[in-house]
Order: sequence, then C-alpha cells, then structure tokens
Amino acid sequence: MKKISLFPILIIVVTMMMVTACQDTDLDGIVPVSESAKSLPDKTNGLDLIHEQNGLNGKTYQEWTKEWWRYVMSFDCAHNPLNLTSLSTQASQYRNIVFLVGTESGMATRNIEVFGNTPLFVPVINVLKDYPGAYLHEVPQPGQSIEKFLKTQAANYINQATNMKALLDGHSIKISNENRFATDQFYFKGNKDLKNCVDASLTGQPQVAVSDGYWITIQNLSPGKHTLRIHAEILSTGIVTDVIYNLTIH
Repeated sequence: MKKISLFPILIIVVTMMMVTACQDTDLDGIVPVSESAKSLPDKTNGLDLIHEQNGLNGKTYQEWTKEWWRYVMSFDCAHNPLNLTSLSTQASQYRNIVFLVGTESGMATRNIEVFGNTPLFVPVINVLKDYPGAYLHEVPQPGQSIEKFLKTQAANYINQATNMKALLDGHSIKISNENRFATDQFYFKGNKDLKNCVDASLTGQPQVAVSDGYWITIQNLSPGKHTLRIHAEILSTGIVTDVIYNLTIH
C-alpha cells in the first residue's frame, strides 16, 4: 500500500517498512514461484483449499481483491488491521468472507477468531497503485492511459516477488501463477488519516487504482487451533514480510 505491499498480511494483507530476516530454516533460500512449496492436497486434516476458477461466493478473485483494499483502506491509522495484534471475524468479515491482513514489511503475529466455515482470503504479497500517486513525477507517458500506467507499475513491482511461502499447520501450500490476480482499474476512498502511516498520496476522496498480487483462499478448517504462516520478499526494495496467523476456529 505505499503503493502498498501487504502480506498478510492484511492483511491482510498485507499489505502497508522494516526489514526482518526470517530465521526459520523452512523458509531459507530464494526460490522462484514455480519451485516454491509442494502442493497440498485439496483436503488435508479438514483443510479445503479453494480452487474455483470463477471465484468465490459469487465474486471473482479480482473483485474480492478490490473489496479487500476498500476494506483495509477504510480504517484510520489507530484502527487499521495492519497495525492490530488481534482480529476477530467481527473486525475482518465482509460479506461471508474473512479478510486476513498482514503487514507492509517485517514480522508480525495475528490472532484471528473465525466462526463456522467462512472462507479466508489471504494476501501473500500484494500492491495497490493509485493515481495521482505520492511521487508526482510518476505520470503516464503520452498516449498511455492511466489504467495501463497503473497496471504496468503494479506488475513491475509484483514481478520481483520471490521466496513466497505458505505453511498451514506445518504443511506447505503451493503458490504458483494461478494464485496471482491483477485487477482492472477501480475506485476506492481511503481514510485520509492513512496518509500519515500507509499511503502519502491518499486524499480522502475517491481515487482510481489497480491491484496486483498473490493470494490464497482457505475454508473448512476443523474446529480448534491452527497456524498459518506467510512469507514473501521483494529484495530490490528491502521488503521482507513474515506473518504468523494463530487461527481459532469455532
């Protein structure tokens, strides 16, 4: 989100920049997407990974991405889920889906309570590019549409993502290009207070934006405690995110 990078954050996620190296040997090493974590079966220990080609709960993944950003950008700095330690479904549920939120960068732990079989929509790494941006010298080239300009900026950023990992209760979840969703342009209204902590270009008025990034969706976790860990890096900008979600399923 700064044009923002979140992982679930939330992050949610992320994510919207402290750099922290991951110390877990499970996450060591830089690997391209095609070689990242081994695929997890569609059902393992009560886990459902969602692979619906047309989306989830009546919306495409691109549409849910837009809603995720509108949700995250609606909070002020003090109440933004990017900055909170604990989240509940009351705080993160939106139209029968739970938005998990991570951080812009660095390590964090999120304690989440989920009731029922509500699907979880989880950012591995994502970015929002809005216009006009904080860097006023960044403008479309002659003849280039604002949408094309923003899409190019977002894609150039996410193309650098590497070492993406997702571990659920110790099981690796495969992350591939099928998890990448780029939107067309859309409008959002960011909370003006976020100009002080997330995105310096926010005006408090509707702004045009696009999003790009990698996401996973999970549902039907068995009741009880689960741990989801998300890791991703964009080394050229110093971004390293490592987020642990302690999930309590009721």
